[in-house]
Amino acid sequence: MYKLLDGYTPPYCGYKPEPVMESANIILYWDRSGVTDKTLDVNRPDRVLIDREIKTAFVIDTAVPLTQNIPKTEAEKITKYENLVREIKNIRKLNNVSVYPLVVSAEGVVTRNFPKISTEYSIIVY
Repeated sequence: MYKLLDGYTPPYCGYKPEPVMESANIILYWDRSGVTDKTLDVNRPDRVLIDREIKTAFVIDTAVPLTQNIPKTEAEKITKYENLVREIKNIRKLNNVSVYPLVVSAEGVVTRNFPKISTEYSIIVY
């Protein structure tokens, strides 16, 4: 209609990460169930990052709720993965396993915890 992109085709981002990525000290499970040996009701977070060197894991789950549902969604994400956190910690013999709910509303509103999470993950927020 306005022909602002006349003759230009935007690039398609076709990157699909592998379900398991591994380096010398890091394992990243991406949208994959079966992180534990046990069958759990909730066993498929968006990402699980395990740092074998410092014996720490992060269960990362993302949500985009309506603004008024942000606190509820964040609390649900934390309690939802309690059993998974316990199992990962026991199976992998880790010192610490944390749940990080990355909750951003459809309008771009974030929780009070988001700056803390973004600092720990080195996420740049504009």
